[in-house]
Amino acid sequence: MAYLTESGTNDVSDVKDNGFDYSKFVSNLKTLTYANGLNYNKLGSLLDCKPNVFYRYEKFERTPDTRILIKLSEYFHVSINQLLGLNEYDESVQQFADAYAVLTPGDKEVVDTILKKYGVAS
Repeated sequence: MAYLTESGTNDVSDVKDNGFDYSKFVSNLKTLTYANGLNYNKLGSLLDCKPNVFYRYEKFERTPDTRILIKLSEYFHVSINQLLGLNEYDESVQQFADAYAVLTPGDKEVVDTILKKYGVAS
């Protein structure tokens, strides 16, 4: 499920022309990254890829290849469809991130422990 275009590139304009709403992926990537207390530098380090690739996604300069989609999906424990925003996932992730952001540090620790216990977070 790589989003390489017919021309074999990762050109975002080609993907948009084919009807893919790339902004949902960017929104989900940002939400998942920051909700997990990460930034793109740390995420790149954890996934063994250059952090500038995430900034390029955010600026709509390139699309994710299959390898990155799989790594993100496995790290965040979401399906690739959820990551790409091909269902209602993006709204629930945003709601969780909003609620998590206002928790006290102690409450965040409790939530983190529960998520780790059930394999939802690393």
